Amino acid sequence: MKQIAVFLFAIIFAGSPASAHPHVWVTAKAQVLFDAQGLVTGFRHIWKFDEAYSAYQVQGLTASGEMPTRDQMAPLAKKTMESMPDFKYFTFAKVAGVALEYAPATGAHYDVDADKLVTLTYELPLIKPIASSSVFVLQVYDPDFFVEFNFAETDPITLVGAPSGCSTSANKPKPLEVSEYKKLSEAFFANQSPGSNFGLKLASRIIIACP
Repeated sequence: MKQIAVFLFAIIFAGSPASAHPHVWVTAKAQVLFDAQGLVTGFRHIWKFDEAYSAYQVQGLTASGEMPTRDQMAPLAKKTMESMPDFKYFTFAKVAGVALEYAPATGAHYDVDADKLVTLTYELPLIKPIASSSVFVLQVYDPDFFVEFNFAETDPITLVGAPSGCSTSANKPKPLEVSEYKKLSEAFFANQSPGSNFGLKLASRIIIACP
């Protein structure tokens, strides 16, 4: 079974039949970054974690009842980003079917909101910026589905510095067949992957296009 790095998305549900099965829920937003020449230079990810994983992340960082600051969570953010390249940053973007390649991520930090939910923010530069006229598809998912990513209902994608006329559209995945739900459930309780690239089946497709 594929193991997600311990300091990235590891969580143990004490007493659960799937106690060794990492499963984290993320509400995602993404910003597409453009430069002054109108080239797409990369993405800024904003990932809010579920309540259980958020509590796990902040455990022991401060005195009881106090939420940690961004500075206090900086070592955790550093370790997280050291692991990210192994998982391709869970970010899959293509132009005409060709996968885009990324430079090392920058500006990573964790924040805790008033609801005690932890959010990871970081920027993912493209090795080679692409023309804004290129229609490209962005998906954020874990192929093995140990981490479930869902784009936020409100403002899931924002274009930052985009030329006039650029637009985005989000295509949600088709509902799973009964047989696929059964496969997913069995994999969860058997502590194994539901199958190669299963996460792709539940990943939204974000299309970015400019005139």
